[in-house]
Amino acid sequence: MILLVAFAFIAGIDRQFQTYILNTFPKYGAGLTNFEDNRLIRNQLQKNDGTDLTFDTILPKGPMAPEIILGGVWFNTDPLILSELKGKVVIIDFWTYTCINCQRTFPYLKSWNEKYKDKGLVIIGVHAPEFEFEKNAKNLSQAISDFGLTYPIVQDNNFSTWRAYNNRYWPAKYIIDKDWIHSLHTLW
Repeated sequence: MILLVAFAFIAGIDRQFQTYILNTFPKYGAGLTNFEDNRLIRNQLQKNDGTDLTFDTILPKGPMAPEIILGGVWFNTDPLILSELKGKVVIIDFWTYTCINCQRTFPYLKSWNEKYKDKGLVIIGVHAPEFEFEKNAKNLSQAISDFGLTYPIVQDNNFSTWRAYNNRYWPAKYIIDKDWIHSLHTLW
């Protein structure tokens, strides 16, 4: 049985199956991540004139947001610097591609990216691998393609950014307000 599971991982069958489930049943796990269904957030998004996302009226200011630690491979973009994104709302998404709970959030992240990237939202995936084979950039690139992720993603094999955020689990989402030096909030 262990050899069968190992073969499935090596051959990518598990990822193909998970991708099939997410594409076939896009509402799979919907009850786990009802962020946009929150009345306060929905009202704030409806008030938005399309030029600036702000969550100041919803969430209190938090501590200063750490910078993304450079050194890992970037996908879908050149390296990003948070301080250069001032004026935009940023979601930092800590994930690993074999985590089913991480995968369940992809439909929401992809939807938010599509709906709000032109209104000031930047999603940055921080891939912190759980298993050794997830450290391979080719494997990660294939997973990004399989899941249809188009927003910026950085490989965090040494958990440098993970530690900077004092993160403890996958998936974890942090929202950083437009004045990025002032806010950091854990979404879930």
